[in-house]
Amino acid sequence: MSLIGVWEDQFCELAAPGEIVGKITKKAAGTFILNWYIREFGHEAREQSKAANIPVEQLLENLASEIHPGKPRLLMLPHFKAASCPYWDPFARGVVIGLCESTTGAHFYRSIMEGIAFEQKYQYEEIEKSINSCSRRFRN
Repeated sequence: MSLIGVWEDQFCELAAPGEIVGKITKKAAGTFILNWYIREFGHEAREQSKAANIPVEQLLENLASEIHPGKPRLLMLPHFKAASCPYWDPFARGVVIGLCESTTGAHFYRSIMEGIAFEQKYQYEEIEKSINSCSRRFRN
């Protein structure tokens, strides 16, 4: 069975011929937040990446990968441009919890990536629940 995707702004309706399967979001917000971070706080990283002849994102990802998960405990909710599926809250805004004196730019960048990853995982789990619920209804 093939799925047909039709993008409308940030959302995609996935449909098999004749039926709606569900909606998923493009993670445009994730790219937006990473670009925002680099633009606003990545001046030194941009200079270092030029000197090393690598993309600034790669440099920041390398630095972030050296940080042990949970040290320090920094959490980001990446809702800088509202919250889409499954919350649908146009007034939601981003939050960072756990900033302290030892927080570095690499910690912050890692928290952005982790926040995006956890939100994406949650969306996939909700889609999976929805699809399983629909498939049980059709089987009965």
